[in-house]
Amino acid sequence: MQGRPGRPALVAKLRAVARGRLGDVDGAVAALELLAPDVLPTLPPRQLALTTWSLARLEADGLATASEDVLSRASEFDVHELSMMLWAFASGPDKRSPWCHKVDADRPDRKEVAKQLMDEALRKLAEASMANLGNLLWASATLNGINLVEVAERAAVRMCEPAFLEASPQGVANMAWALVFASPSGMHQALTRAAEVAELRTPEFRPRDLAALGWALAVAAQAELVPELWLRVAHASLEAALEAPHGRNSGKLLAQTAWACASIRTSSEPLWNRLAAGLAHCAGDSLSSQDVANGIWALSTMSCQPSSLEALVAVAQGRIQSFEPRQLAACAWALATTRDHSSSWLEALASAAAVATSPGALPLLGASAWALASCDKPELLQALLPTIAPLLKCADSPSHEAMLQLAWSISLSGLSTSQRPLLDNIEELLRLEGKLRDGTRSDKVNPLQIPEVHQCFTKVLAMAELPRIVFQDKDLVILYKPIHWEVDDGITGKLSSGRRPLPLSAFMQQRFPNRPILHDTSLGCGFQGRLDVQSSGLVMCALTYEAFFLLQFRQDTHDVAREYLVLCHGLVPQELNEIRAPLWSKESSSRVDFVRGAAAKTLLQPIAWFRRDGSENEHYSLLVISIVTGRKHQIRCHLAHVGHPVVCDGRYAAEELFKDVTWCPRNFLHRFRIELPGIASREKVEACDSLPRDLQQVLGQLMPADPASAAVQKDLVAGEEPVPFADWLLVTEKHMSAALSSIAGVCTIVEAKLSNKKPD
Repeated sequence: MQGRPGRPALVAKLRAVARGRLGDVDGAVAALELLAPDVLPTLPPRQLALTTWSLARLEADGLATASEDVLSRASEFDVHELSMMLWAFASGPDKRSPWCHKVDADRPDRKEVAKQLMDEALRKLAEASMANLGNLLWASATLNGINLVEVAERAAVRMCEPAFLEASPQGVANMAWALVFASPSGMHQALTRAAEVAELRTPEFRPRDLAALGWALAVAAQAELVPELWLRVAHASLEAALEAPHGRNSGKLLAQTAWACASIRTSSEPLWNRLAAGLAHCAGDSLSSQDVANGIWALSTMSCQPSSLEALVAVAQGRIQSFEPRQLAACAWALATTRDHSSSWLEALASAAAVATSPGALPLLGASAWALASCDKPELLQALLPTIAPLLKCADSPSHEAMLQLAWSISLSGLSTSQRPLLDNIEELLRLEGKLRDGTRSDKVNPLQIPEVHQCFTKVLAMAELPRIVFQDKDLVILYKPIHWEVDDGITGKLSSGRRPLPLSAFMQQRFPNRPILHDTSLGCGFQGRLDVQSSGLVMCALTYEAFFLLQFRQDTHDVAREYLVLCHGLVPQELNEIRAPLWSKESSSRVDFVRGAAAKTLLQPIAWFRRDGSENEHYSLLVISIVTGRKHQIRCHLAHVGHPVVCDGRYAAEELFKDVTWCPRNFLHRFRIELPGIASREKVEACDSLPRDLQQVLGQLMPADPASAAVQKDLVAGEEPVPFADWLLVTEKHMSAALSSIAGVCTIVEAKLSNKKPD
């Protein structure tokens, strides 16, 4: 078809207006002419595609007017034209522009039009250029996943081709952004290629392109070990956002970049300080509720100073009624981790949560309960709880994270007795969720991991002591972890080489190859409760999803006993039986912090005291410890805080390490006992393990301070199983009584001999 004379010029003028090169008046004239009923059907495919693209850029209602012509002529478009059309229908607004035609309610929905265009594009996908493919992928993801998997699979392959290196920065960012919605095979490699392009051509990327790419890498990194390249690109996106000229979208760009970089754990304290200052400067009308929530969450996750959050928190408090539940939930979690105990914020949060009436608000209620319990506000939590039970009953599939947060909060606040019916309801819902997953994921084991596991063990059998199973039933395994093994999540613990710790997940996958939970990295491969690489002891691992959720419930309601034997520096007084000090964790360490720390409680019982032979000043105490909370490095950090660091602890007692390593090969910390209610019947499950041989040898070198200490030393060095924490006081008293009786007997004999002795 041949358009009327001047039509190409009108299309070119409209396109120039859409690109900002001409004024709106010129665009209005061109649009009115092109959208006339006797003109639009006569436009050639390319001109119709360009017209539609321009109308979308101008957010004009003419996009709806063109939809009938687009549908009737879909087969006439080539893949380039189809990609432009799809971009137009994906980005076009639902609102009306004041200078274009009025929307007709009878016009086809733009998503309906896009679906038919995408079907046509898939038939011509082999002809698509990289730019065409990028537009198609972005449109598919934007339009609620129309044909997304098919387009994403093709895009992941094409992104690994050499031609991708020449793709436009916006195209690279859009393809990476859209790819994570489909998670096709080869996604990780495709995203790595996108990161390579961004690193090679960083100056060409706009800050918003880098932000979109950083977001995609952050989302993907939640299920993968983060490569150094990804971290560098995320870091570059943060720098670009900070250097971008200030404008009306500056706050949004900073908040989005902050979320991505916090998710991927890009650490650079100076940059984060600048980012906090930038967000504070933008706080106010320029930030949406989502931006505020993203900013608060990111700054809290990266452990920025609480003062850096003040401006954003003030905005959040002022707008709390307009926040969506998920945004409030993010703020609640973030501010509780910073120990923001502001009464006004907590009361506003509790009020907003209390009026939540839809099952979709459960994440908000869980996070709010967690925040109130963490901030020691049991009265606000108790007032919130009546809202929860009705929502649990009507929710189709309640979030297990929210239910576990609720259970932990109730237990920590001392409300378990009064809230027993609610806890029982939560436990049953978690059981049902686990059974559902066990029934639907029986075929989800990744077969590629199994040969890797066997390859791993052929290398390490002769290198290190292997774990061993201490207790096993159909749901649960309690195993002994030697040193050099890591309680990993299946990601950070991939096959070890050199000095890297050995992955305990690999051992479990070899022993139980057909258990999907052991391959589920989102749930830590079934492990419950961490143990440091250089510490030994018992570890729980679920064999089913049902067991995993119930183990987590038992742990969060403080129904699991975890007990340790620890040798520490100095003479710990008998009356020191509890340490309460909030812990703040950052990267690979923790420290006591009464401003930012999370509540932590350690119970201890000194059971023996020693000194090293030949040294009158080097004193040591043997402790049996039970932890109420399970913070990172809790025992080591708490003991260092009270002046009695663990022997051979290079992180928290570096000044003692040089001497310690001459007689103790590793930190003297061993988890010897676990007790919990069983999974199926709640009957008691107990596992106990004696002190490892290397620690027996260390303990045997020391000189006991008294007969009771000598008796404890003798039993443990002989490989006797330690008694439970609650019974140690009785054991110590028994040993002391026996020692005193022995001393008394010796004194009686001496007195008798002295009385019969003849005078000189």
